[in-house]
Amino acid sequence: MPLGRRLVRGAAASVLMTIISMLLSVANSVLLGRMLGPGGYGIYSFALLAVGVLTSPFWYGMSTLLTRETGVWKRAEIPGATPLSSVEAVAVDLRESDDFFLNGQNYLTPMTLSLVTRDKPSELLKSE
Repeated sequence: MPLGRRLVRGAAASVLMTIISMLLSVANSVLLGRMLGPGGYGIYSFALLAVGVLTSPFWYGMSTLLTRETGVWKRAEIPGATPLSSVEAVAVDLRESDDFFLNGQNYLTPMTLSLVTRDKPSELLKSE
């Protein structure tokens, strides 16, 4: 299927799902209003508003800020990585050691797999 047709189909599906979601939301509000009555629906709406106000800082970057400010990782050179390369690091064992596998590649050098141990030179395991 051509890319243009796939894009149109995807956009149409997205619009359709948005419309269905809005209709279900309206139906939910009507049913809740009828079941709870004016006073109960007012309390429900106030509780929903309070939750929205209290959680809004997390929608606007608070979680990123907390993660960034409390993290223990510091920027450092990756031993064994070639300059201007794509690098993937995977922990060997999250609980027992700081060792990690380092997979690196760029357009000028072959792909390499190394075992990196903290405060030691990296050990080349495989090169293609």
